[in-house]
Amino acid sequence: MASATVSHEQIAKRAFELYHARGDKPGHDLDDWLQAESELIKKDSSRSAESYGSKSAASYQAKPRRQTQSSMS
Repeated sequence: MASATVSHEQIAKRAFELYHARGDKPGHDLDDWLQAESELIKKDSSRSAESYGSKSAASYQAKPRRQTQSSMS
């Protein structure tokens, strides 16, 4: 199953590209589909992680550390 951000159409397009890259030889449709799906999900995941990382870093604000009882004496 594709992730929510990778569409059926995107997978179909990439699978067709893989089919052409193999010389338009039939018989590997499932292999092409699974490879296309895997590539796109991996690409989407890394893009999401990069986006998440930059948002987290941008919204991060350092909080002052609380002093413990032993450091206050």
